[in-house]
Amino acid sequence: MLKHWSLWLGRSLTLAGLAYVIYVGIQLRSQLVLGDLQLSTWVALALLSASYLIMGVILAISWRRLLHYFGEDVSRKWALIVYGKTQIAKYLPGNIFHYAGRQLAGMSQGVGGKILAKASFLEFVLILVTAGAVLLFHFVSEVFPSASELAALVALGLIIFLVVLWKTNAGSLAWVFVSYLVVLILPSLLFAVVLQSLEPDAGMDLWQVTIVFIAAWITGLVTPGAPGGIGVREALIIAMLNGTGFEASVLIAALLARVANILGDFVFFVVSLSLEARKNGATANQNN
Repeated sequence: MLKHWSLWLGRSLTLAGLAYVIYVGIQLRSQLVLGDLQLSTWVALALLSASYLIMGVILAISWRRLLHYFGEDVSRKWALIVYGKTQIAKYLPGNIFHYAGRQLAGMSQGVGGKILAKASFLEFVLILVTAGAVLLFHFVSEVFPSASELAALVALGLIIFLVVLWKTNAGSLAWVFVSYLVVLILPSLLFAVVLQSLEPDAGMDLWQVTIVFIAAWITGLVTPGAPGGIGVREALIIAMLNGTGFEASVLIAALLARVANILGDFVFFVVSLSLEARKNGATANQNN
């Protein structure tokens, strides 16, 4: 019953987010001009889309390390195939279902169900912890702008924490944590670059925009039933950057970023299918 209601809540938030995006689009329709996009914007979008492909590969390799942490050794190619094929399920039927697909795909190939469940749960938790750490660090720096010593201590503490993990049996978790930092910051920073290319004279704070994107992305991630966070992420980006004076560009950047996201995920899906076809072909040749 709880799962049923959480899915309906997520889908309701998706519809509300999409309605808000459409409402803002109608209000700003006279300022929405896609035909005047500069070359710098297209280059930034291409890099953003490529970052989502890279993001998928990093997530798959990190998932493999989590499986190894729980005692299950799988090949890198296997992890890329399973992760790439199932990740697309976050769009249809929606969030959470890519975890279910990964669970079923792994069990069908002999991986223990409990280990798969533990790895997926730890992945989810570590992504939230990583995002929380970045957002908390930003919050502290905003509240205490002159506390450079505090920021340095936090950074030093993080480095020591990672080194301790690396020197223990939990070394894989240190690698995964750093990987999730890259997964969070790379596409978020590139989104900020896309927005800056639309408003080169606005003098915007790239890191501030990056933080907004991370907050919106993680909210979309935890919204059950929302297809890849569609609607939720875009609505939050628009709402949090409201009042900047370039709301139309924010809307355009948010929509273009979504297209880049879907394209990158689709390419990762196709790559995983290609790897699987090559693997099956090699196996068939060995059997002949």
